[in-house]
Amino acid sequence: MKKIDLSGQRFGKLIVLAESGANRHGNTTWECRCDCGSIIVALGGNLRRGNSASCGCSRRNACAKRLTTHGASKHPEYSVWNGMIRRCEDQRRDDYHRYGGKGISVCDRWRHGEHGQHAFLCFLEDMGPRPSSLHSIERNNGLGNYEPGNCVWATSTEQANNRSSNRRITVGSRTQTLAEWVRETGGDYHAIKKAIVKGAAPGVALGISA
Repeated sequence: MKKIDLSGQRFGKLIVLAESGANRHGNTTWECRCDCGSIIVALGGNLRRGNSASCGCSRRNACAKRLTTHGASKHPEYSVWNGMIRRCEDQRRDDYHRYGGKGISVCDRWRHGEHGQHAFLCFLEDMGPRPSSLHSIERNNGLGNYEPGNCVWATSTEQANNRSSNRRITVGSRTQTLAEWVRETGGDYHAIKKAIVKGAAPGVALGISA
């Protein structure tokens, strides 16, 4: 059977760019560009049958619409998730300079979702329910991004205690915050912080000499 060249053809939101090879069953695959800008590889048969019509953005947008329609926007964690994104991306916000302006971002899983699951649901799955109305999201490493492993629910008192670890630390003739020292040395932030709290000299905890 003569192979059908799909290059340049449109299927839903997808424009076929070029043949990409074949899958393990020998079926031809095609590299496609979605109208949203994403590049995906799809099977020719799925394109022709209408099973592949976008990169998945249509499904994500529909999911987001359903979430809003069914009241997810009123969910207490939803406002935290939305505020987190706006701090990092909305340059009109007064606090943007402390977040997005410093290069702090939201990880792809919490920003765009994963495996067809809406980003907010990914965030809620990783963070769990907010313990109380007094809790808000806190980054363990103040220079790190919003992502699993670097974020916890914390009260304002706990956040103030965490920020105390950002006091400036002097080793030799240089003074930096703990987060800056850790980024420079590549050490374990939590282990170094714990050692300093227990009384270790900063240089010793950081593994550098004065």
